Amino acid sequence: MPLTPAQHQAVYAKGSVAVTAGAGTGKTYMLAQRYLHHLRDDGYSPLEVVAVTFTEKAALELRSRIREMIMQEMPDYPEILAELDAAPICTFHSLAAQICRDHALDLGLPPDFRVLDEVESQLWFEEASLKVLNRLPEPLYEQVPYHLLQASLPRLLDDPLSVQGALKHSPESWPALAQQLQEEILAEIVNHPLIQESLQILPQYSGRGKDSLEPARQQVYTALCRLQGGERSPQLLKILIERNFSRERGSKKNWTAGGLEVIRKQLKALRDLVKPYEAELNVLQLGELDEDLAQLLPPLQEAFNWIWRELQARKRGDRVLCFADLEVYALEALQDERIRREYGDRFQAILVDEFQDTNPTQGKFLRALSQQATLTVVGDEKQSIYSFRRADIQVFQQMRRQIQEEGGEEVALSLCFRTHPRLIEQINTIFRPLLKQLHQSLTSARDEIPETEPDVQVFCLPEAPTWPKAQKRAAEAYRIADLVQGWLNSGEVAAGEIAILARANAPLGVYAEALEARGIPIALAGGGSLLETREAKDAMVLLEAVCHPEDDRALVAVLRSPFFALSDRALLLIKQQTDGNSALTWWQRLQQVDWAALDCEAEEIPGISPVTVLGELRQLAREESPSRLLQQGDRLTGYTAVLANLPSCRRRLADWRGFREFVRELERGDGSLYSVVRRLQRLRAMEAAIPRLPLDASNAVSLMTIHGSKGLEWKRVILGDLSAKPSARSEGVLFDPEIGLAVRFSDDFEREGKPFLYVYLERLQRQREAQESLRLLYVALTRSRDKLVLTACEPEGGFLEQLQPGLEAAAIARSPWELPPEEELSFSSAPPPEPPPLGEILLRD
Repeated sequence: MPLTPAQHQAVYAKGSVAVTAGAGTGKTYMLAQRYLHHLRDDGYSPLEVVAVTFTEKAALELRSRIREMIMQEMPDYPEILAELDAAPICTFHSLAAQICRDHALDLGLPPDFRVLDEVESQLWFEEASLKVLNRLPEPLYEQVPYHLLQASLPRLLDDPLSVQGALKHSPESWPALAQQLQEEILAEIVNHPLIQESLQILPQYSGRGKDSLEPARQQVYTALCRLQGGERSPQLLKILIERNFSRERGSKKNWTAGGLEVIRKQLKALRDLVKPYEAELNVLQLGELDEDLAQLLPPLQEAFNWIWRELQARKRGDRVLCFADLEVYALEALQDERIRREYGDRFQAILVDEFQDTNPTQGKFLRALSQQATLTVVGDEKQSIYSFRRADIQVFQQMRRQIQEEGGEEVALSLCFRTHPRLIEQINTIFRPLLKQLHQSLTSARDEIPETEPDVQVFCLPEAPTWPKAQKRAAEAYRIADLVQGWLNSGEVAAGEIAILARANAPLGVYAEALEARGIPIALAGGGSLLETREAKDAMVLLEAVCHPEDDRALVAVLRSPFFALSDRALLLIKQQTDGNSALTWWQRLQQVDWAALDCEAEEIPGISPVTVLGELRQLAREESPSRLLQQGDRLTGYTAVLANLPSCRRRLADWRGFREFVRELERGDGSLYSVVRRLQRLRAMEAAIPRLPLDASNAVSLMTIHGSKGLEWKRVILGDLSAKPSARSEGVLFDPEIGLAVRFSDDFEREGKPFLYVYLERLQRQREAQESLRLLYVALTRSRDKLVLTACEPEGGFLEQLQPGLEAAAIARSPWELPPEEELSFSSAPPPEPPPLGEILLRD
């Protein structure tokens, strides 16, 4: 495939280059060609060229693509292919780990350290942090609450350099920040269109006599005039907040026709505009909470540094490092000029993919590593959506500026190979007013344009105030299933060419049930934690029941699971048969029960006795691994055969396989049943997020989160649950390396509340989340090749509200969907219900 002019410019740039690659513009192909250029034209060996990606899968794909290109375009250089196998085409963490191993002695690390994956790191940290916190010097205990440290440590230690930078800022900067915040708030409000509108409307009407609303109108109008005239006082805004419009209602007889309603509406709109700023306005004058924070920060800094040193010493003793450690130690190594020069001599060119996903530590690491190398960074600020992994869009922006300042080039790839011209123009129009200066208009490389119009549709269910949210979501799923079935019946697309996306996992299960009810094949992607799936819970209670025979709760749970499928009636009969001795455990009851008699009374009794199965598994546990026990448990009970006949069987079977594979990973080291069960229980208690296995979606409708869809494409995309609002986060500690660190005071302190700096950082976080939310929308809407459908189960809110200016610019109207009959919403709007509490079975007669 020939290079486009922009791709050609990026591939053959003489020095360093920063590439902004819009959605579907062929960045991976361009990056591979750039790598080939360094080999063919610059004469570099693959051992002298570093290519960095963010996942092992992406690294394998890039290496494979480069190998194919070398075989096609450089067939006379077999030595290059041989060297390619050892070339540093890897993730950031793999590269950092290699630097740490090369210079372990310089860094004071054991040369044979092992890198903990995310799960192992969580388990290690949970155990080590308790021991370290218990040894914290007593003076620090007296000044820093234990629960604050315990709750915030995982997040603080995930980004230690940023925390250390934040703790260096002193309270002396707070008054200037408060003044800056005041100016920002006032500017936002004064420049709002409602203010100009109110300045025109409020003088047009007045109440006669002693009308109760007239003083409010006058006071608010005067405050607005003073703001408009340049006076910047928060007290003027508090006038709008503090007016009691329920008491100051006014009387129609004192106003000209319609005037009272107009003024009431305008004053209420003004108060609604200013009310969200109330918390920020209240902290502009620093007070007691700010003094408390200023006193807390020095011991908190001392405690954090002490804990960091203790944990690092323990890691050296255990010969382990986590991912964050690799970044910190690799950056530390590169501060040494001798080491930096060594890698400068070794690496002649460095290429980085998805650079918008880098965090500040990775950015510093890359700058130190590339001081003597030709640097190529490829990314797209509009697709930066991983702030929860510490990705910072500013790192890409700073690197672009640095490359330009040092004489490098900047190239924008804007020719899209994915989406047809009519749809790409609508996407441009939608995001131009939303992304503003971040927006990059794309053009389409496709010649064919589908005949089916419109290209973008927006459907909303009307308000159904008597329906609960779950029922509205089920109604939305019903209409989505209607739409997909119509497409499939008409032959316009195949199931594998359709994707349904959502911001979170919750609605995807509802959509899946609606599609399955129509017989439409689906592939519900991972999403959520593997440990929270029904299959993982079944497998865990089986292992617990085998490991701990006296655990009545685990045993009853596994009897009710698909392993044995005993009904509540059968369990009640077992209890009644063995009630002669109330001290019996359930394992003892099972051994005493008359199964033949029970079979006559309850048809649900399985063909093979649970005592026989569990007894055999307990014998096997002495010699076999836990993953092997799960395999044998399946063989003896037909568990997966049951799953194969349940709804979403492909997803359920994948979760069963995924859990077995996860258990096999936990068996490394101490693989005894007791140790593995203990690790699983700890992971459940920690609410660890374990990824689920993906499904093959080649012949099925794909259902996944927007984050999971990044880098993928389909002919038709449905973005659902648009009206849902993101869940609010409440964190005890907020920090920014350029601003400082703040604590929210709670029950652990003598007082409660948010000091100024916490409110300031909280506002900053909300702004960043709102911007990332727009970028998340951009990622979702650019997954489609031919057609986009946006749906919501409410007429407003969430993404729908954020998209509205763009939809208006593109002249895309919302279409109402009729509510389906309630009796047809037979599928559940939630995961399969949990069985009744085990206590009801364990205790009732």
